[in-house]
Amino acid sequence: MKKILLIEDRFKRQEMFREALGIELEKYSDILDNMIFDEYKTLYQLLKKQEFDFTPYSIVIVHKSAFSNDNTTITAYIERMCKKLSIVLIYFSGGIDANYYQREKDFKLFEVNSKTLYSSHLTLFLDTFRNGTLEPAMLLYGKQWDLNVLCNISQKLNIYIEKLQDDNQLEDFFYEDNPNIQQILYQFQNTKFYRPKSINDEISKEEMKKLLLSIQTYVEERLFYE
Repeated sequence: MKKILLIEDRFKRQEMFREALGIELEKYSDILDNMIFDEYKTLYQLLKKQEFDFTPYSIVIVHKSAFSNDNTTITAYIERMCKKLSIVLIYFSGGIDANYYQREKDFKLFEVNSKTLYSSHLTLFLDTFRNGTLEPAMLLYGKQWDLNVLCNISQKLNIYIEKLQDDNQLEDFFYEDNPNIQQILYQFQNTKFYRPKSINDEISKEEMKKLLLSIQTYVEERLFYE
């Protein structure tokens, strides 16, 4: 079974969160390599020399600015290796205001705030991973990650729709303002969401309404039956 690699340069931050929440990462040593203190320093040098072996891992979680003056070079190396080996990459930072998700073929990239990472979401994610399920979105949204994601999309769609005056007005909602929404909806492959019809990559208000209704109906049914 492959493992999770967690890279944290700010040791006191992790310790503070762990003590406040009662998170015992040592209990997960069978699935988690928590690189802090001397392990972090050794890892830093291997990454700098581009000699680190990523093959034991299926997920890499790393502080977005963990490598000081070498940060640009090392993070580029990490991203390149994660893409090559189809490893899920998760950046965390106190400066990240909103969850972010990007998908490229077999590569998935997430960004999350440090407080969201170091929360009950982390132990939930680790327990689920240990049981054989790989779902990185749990780190961002918790147990009902899928409903939280869909509610967030519904809110964005609703706000956008209210701004449009004409039902036939064409907008590039998916392609410029919210390019990740289609990628997120792709995760729900077995759900029959309405597929908006586009004209030259633009979508009408009426088509957006149909998509919004299909998402809201799905969420309501899940909440009712669960």
